[in-house]
Amino acid sequence: MNILKSNTHKPSQGPIVVGTDLSRGSTPVVDYAITLAIAESKPLHLVYVMPIIPDDSPSLIDIQRNELMNQVNAAKATMSKHGLAVEGVFVTGNAVHELIRTADKLDTSYLVVGTNGFEGVDRFLLGSVAEAVIRKADHPVIVVGPEAAKGATKTIPWKHLMLACDTAHGITQAARLAANLAVHHRAHLTIFTVQQEGLETVTEDQFDAMEP
Repeated sequence: MNILKSNTHKPSQGPIVVGTDLSRGSTPVVDYAITLAIAESKPLHLVYVMPIIPDDSPSLIDIQRNELMNQVNAAKATMSKHGLAVEGVFVTGNAVHELIRTADKLDTSYLVVGTNGFEGVDRFLLGSVAEAVIRKADHPVIVVGPEAAKGATKTIPWKHLMLACDTAHGITQAARLAANLAVHHRAHLTIFTVQQEGLETVTEDQFDAMEP
């Protein structure tokens, strides 16, 4: 599964931000973000949000910081070959709030998060967190599932994008984003809708407005 959502019709030129829980399960998500960053020629920021726990000791915080740097250094080994930078962002608080706040601060091109299905990923990026990020973020959000992460090197740059529309309302903005992404990646774009009884049909004027 690979889902992209945005409240804007065109991504910014900022870095790519990826959430990590520092576990083995988050590694494929980070790898997906690395592959995307290389394809887009953009720097990458790895963000770890540590929950605020009253009895957290300074030593535990240091351990987590070191783990984040280990992931950052591993990413650098690949990214530096392409002249691209990698940085780590360590914050404490609510995962959804801090991921979105960091994405806004950096004016990210894409915010990459993982969904459940990876070993250990439930410690940080549960489906509920990814869902909340999708609903609240103002920047494009890419939700990466296990199979999408495994096939990153085969699917990035994106070759075929699909935009699903279930009603005639609100699709123009999404279509403009999809069209811009398709142009950037030189990908084919398919826009489709599943018509159900009682739902409004998409008008020709709305499809005409989907050009970038």
